[in-house]
Amino acid sequence: MLDVLDVLDVLDVLDVLDVLDVLDVLDVLDVLDVLDVLDVLDALDAIAPLAPLAPLTPLAPLAPLATLAPLAPLATLAPLAPLAPLAPLAHLDPLAIMKLIASEQIIAESPDPKGIYLYTPAILKGFDERLIVAIDYGGPGTEQLDGPRSPDGDYRTGNQIRILLSDDHGLTWQPTAARIPMRHETLFEVNRRLYMLGNDRRLCISYSDDNGESWSTPAILEDKHTWHQSSVNVEYSGGRVYLVEEIYNGNRWPGVNQVLMSASVFSDLTQPSNWSFSEPFNGDALTDSFRSVLDLPSGVNTGILETNLLPLLPTCGHLYRPGHQDWLLAARVHTEGLDYGAILRGTMNADGMPAIETFPSRTSGLPLFLIPMPGGFCKFHAFFDEPSQLYYLLASEGRQVFARNCHEDFTRSNRRRLGLWSSPDFACWHHLGTIAYGPSENGARHYAQMVPDGDNLIVASRSGDERAKSDHDNNLTTIHIVPNFRSLAANLLPLPPQYG
Repeated sequence: MLDVLDVLDVLDVLDVLDVLDVLDVLDVLDVLDVLDVLDVLDALDAIAPLAPLAPLTPLAPLAPLATLAPLAPLATLAPLAPLAPLAPLAHLDPLAIMKLIASEQIIAESPDPKGIYLYTPAILKGFDERLIVAIDYGGPGTEQLDGPRSPDGDYRTGNQIRILLSDDHGLTWQPTAARIPMRHETLFEVNRRLYMLGNDRRLCISYSDDNGESWSTPAILEDKHTWHQSSVNVEYSGGRVYLVEEIYNGNRWPGVNQVLMSASVFSDLTQPSNWSFSEPFNGDALTDSFRSVLDLPSGVNTGILETNLLPLLPTCGHLYRPGHQDWLLAARVHTEGLDYGAILRGTMNADGMPAIETFPSRTSGLPLFLIPMPGGFCKFHAFFDEPSQLYYLLASEGRQVFARNCHEDFTRSNRRRLGLWSSPDFACWHHLGTIAYGPSENGARHYAQMVPDGDNLIVASRSGDERAKSDHDNNLTTIHIVPNFRSLAANLLPLPPQYG
């Protein structure tokens, strides 16, 4: 109650009562309950008076401010030198803005870069951890080569395959004395025997029983057509071996039809009668129907070629047919640099013969044929990796990847940059990195093939340097090792199928 008295100051008790009467503070009296006014006054008298406040000590006077020294005059700034003009983006060194994911080693060089070309290599993991690389020597100067050459080839002088071996996981390579007269070689293994399938315009096959050291004289499997292909993968199922070759159809370039081949792994693969061939698939008209979609000029030829064969998995959505023995055929589409590929279904008919057909679209009813695919404008290689359950793709990097980093002229397909991708369904691709970048426009790194070797990926590339005749006619073969390649895709989540 002391605070109340302080506020009322000198009011006497009668004045307080008068105020209470005027304000009608019945609520206050209710709270005090039975206390009468005299009790209240007695309680107030019993409270000791407040002690008087001590006088405040006077503040000491402030010290006078020190006199500030005058500021020295500012020195005159020297004029800034003009900035050098920025270099145009097109002249930036791409290696300065990218990190390569693989090493590089030259394992073969042309003795005559302007006349003998080192075309597409094939690579295989043989027995006892041995790696085998086959190199296709072609060009107008192959008559300088020792050993047999094919009777026909990329030039009238013919082609020759040479073999290199590595027994230390690709670190060092030793050439062999083998000289095989063919081109467009593919390597594979059946029942402890190594095979090389290629052509000298005729379809032919050679074998090795000593883990790649020596090779048989090629046997002719078919000579009624002119054959074509590049190094591709081979698949196995139900005791049979499968792969895709191509025959020329007489149309404008590329002008090839796809043929699915199959043979029993228990048969003699050098005998033509042991092979089954599908009817040739001509995709020229189908590719032409997409010309307006691709916005191709009338003077640009288009078509599909250099077809890979892969297992078709449930992750591929409606393309997969449970209970059917189907394969996924993936082909290059010649489009002058667009990232599109073509897909087809390989299957076995009820009569046991292989066949090639188109996939139906899920929505339009039209064939599902062209799909977005990194590097689909040039020869690529793909395989399915069992440990990671992913498809891996080795291809030239085009607009989709490199245009993000550096402005370049994409008026023609670029063969200098070799990249690696992975996908759970062959539709949604994840760029894992750049494997190689050539030193000049003629320094291609392309037409490559890969094989897993433990945790590493070994890549054989058709390559060149400034001495090469062109980015197509190359003078080098290089090996690139991607360490722990599966870890590059370890954190990628599977995506739903994107096929239409």
